[in-house]
Order: sequence, then structure tokens, then C-alpha cells
Amino acid sequence: MKIKDMEFYSSLFFMIQSCLGGFIIDDTIKLVKNDAWIIPIVGSIIGFAILKLYLYIFNNNVNISQLFKTKIVNTIYIILIILLMDTIFLSLISFISTGYLYDTPPLFIIVLITLTILYVLKNNTNSLFRTALIFFYLFLITYFIVTIGLIRQVNFLNIMPIFNFKMTNFIIAVFHYVIYTTIPLLSILYYKKSTMENISNKKITITYFLAHLSIFLIIFTLILVFGVNLASLYQYPGYHILKRAFAGAFVERLEKILAIYWIISMLIPIMFWANIILNKLKKNYFIITLIIISNYFLLTNITLITYWNETLFPIIMSSFIVLSILICIKKKLSN
Repeated sequence: MKIKDMEFYSSLFFMIQSCLGGFIIDDTIKLVKNDAWIIPIVGSIIGFAILKLYLYIFNNNVNISQLFKTKIVNTIYIILIILLMDTIFLSLISFISTGYLYDTPPLFIIVLITLTILYVLKNNTNSLFRTALIFFYLFLITYFIVTIGLIRQVNFLNIMPIFNFKMTNFIIAVFHYVIYTTIPLLSILYYKKSTMENISNKKITITYFLAHLSIFLIIFTLILVFGVNLASLYQYPGYHILKRAFAGAFVERLEKILAIYWIISMLIPIMFWANIILNKLKKNYFIITLIIISNYFLLTNITLITYWNETLFPIIMSSFIVLSILICIKKKLSN
């Protein structure tokens, strides 16, 4: 059975937003303060060139494994995907345990999330894409509810003064943003276009810019409601703005349910990366389980996680782009 177009587009949407809650928001506000809303605009334009690079490979109806027969390149890609999956997984567990289920042991949360991932993977790739589509509709409903709840709390004075950033910080913020939003998209290269139904470059492009538009609106709203100083104090400002949306209302407890907004944006990409790794491991569920659960032993080393997230992760992930360029060169030479 072929993967339907909306299932594919919703998956792309989540891929682009996979680093939003744990990296993009904190990184942009930290580097350029109240000008953080500019970063999605510039970053989406630059990142579009990388998307075109991915689409060139995707439209040739080959995946990475078929294009590169050498084990070295394929192994590098799998290692990078494991690093990407584990980094977002740690961010997800950190969010759940510190801002959502703070009385629940982290190990229990990890086991529960791991079982959820394995359950979805056990039901083949099509179920994974269908799950993404269902969660996408839930995401849109949540997005609408939150927007309505925040309209009256917007203060446009919080965005002033504009263009008051250091150029070096701006360049770093844009570089990080491009890496965070384009590298996860590399996952589409593990699926052949022939397995999709009615997929078009135009609709992929529309999905790409819609995802970036939602990121822009989230960051813009954060600054307008909280102000940059207050937003900087929160570890997960995106979650705290959900709480602000319903503060004092009879639906105040809805904030716990709306936390699913951020959980979904990280969990769906993790499932896709786990599926890729699982296929490479020839359906070895034991090893993929060990890879995921091993993250528990990293949670206690906050210094290492912080250094990895803020320094090494963007640099190492940028090697994805280099390898993609090599793929395009190889493909052109083989034609």
C-alpha cells in the first residue's frame, strides 16, 4: 500500500519542527533577544536551497542505501541519525520530566515512550505515516486553541527595539536554525518517491514554508506575550506560554493536556528515525530498544548534555549537508 500525500506532508511538517521546543526557541532568543522572530524568516529562505538539494535526490527515486553501496557512507549516516534521534529523545524526556510529569521517575517515562515507539514501529511504515497525519490534525487544533487564548495578552512594545543584535550572534543563530530545520528533512531520502501517492514538489514546498511560518508565529508570540527577559528565564518557554494562554480560566488544567503540542513535535520525528535505524538493523528490536533506553544514563550528566546541545550538535549535524552534496555530485556523475 502506497503512502498517501497528506501523510507524507504531515511527516515533513513534524521533521522541520522536531528541534523547535528544545533548541530553536531557546537558541534564537539567547543569541538575538527580541529580534528572534527574524531568524525563521532568513533561515527558511536559506534552508530552501538545502530542501531543493534533498528534492533532487528524492525525485530520482533512489534512497541513500541504493545510491551509496559502500558501508562506510551508510554507516556514517546511521550514526548521525542515531545521534540526532538520541539528542531529540533526551530533550523530550527532559521536557516531560521537568515541566510536565515532574513527580514521575525519568526511567519510567523512558520505558513508556520506548514501548510506544516500538508499538508503532511493529505495525509497519504505513502506520507510522498515518500516526503522523492523526497527530498533525491534533497539532492544528491545539495551535488554534492556544492562539485564541493568547490574543488579548499580546504587547507589541515587547518587540522593541528591533535590529538591535550583534552580527556574529545573528549569523550563528541563522546557521543553527538552518541546521535544526533542514537536517531532520534528510529522513525523506530513506523513502523512495515511488512508494508515495501523488507527491509533488510544489506541495512539499508549501508544507516547508507553512512549517516555518508556524515557527515564526510561535517565536513572535512568545516575545509579544512574555518579553525577551521573561522568555529567557524559562527552560521551555513554549510550554509556559500554553499555561499563560489559559491562566485563571475554568480550563486552567488544560495546560497539562496541551503539553502534547510539544511532545508530538518531538515524538513523531523520533519514531521516523527509529524506523530507519530498525530497517538498517534488519528488524532487530532488541538493539533499537537498547539504543533508546541507554539515554537514561546520560540524563544525570547535565554539563555534558549542555555542551553537546549548544556546541557539538549543530556542528556535527552540519556534516549531513556535506554528505548530501556528495550524493548529488555522485548522482550527476552517474547519469
